[in-house]
Amino acid sequence: MWNERLTNQTRAAYGAAYHGAAKRGNAEVYPEHLLEALLKQEDGVTGSLVKKAGASPRSVTKQVEKAVEDLPTVTGGAEPVLSRRIRQ
Repeated sequence: MWNERLTNQTRAAYGAAYHGAAKRGNAEVYPEHLLEALLKQEDGVTGSLVKKAGASPRSVTKQVEKAVEDLPTVTGGAEPVLSRRIRQ
């Protein structure tokens, strides 16, 4: 299975992305959900990579949070699925 090749931190980020999508009522897990989860990891490398690229991790996190808030939502009890964009 594809997720067996992932690191523990990446698996945790995917779990957080699914949880975030479900909590917000998103039918799909988008790359924005995963990026948000990666940015919020306490011991992750994403924040330091953003900083090395010359951006503020806090600013990028806020922008990603806004993008996630703008994603389409649905009502109902279905679990979110991976979007086509994230599978690519």
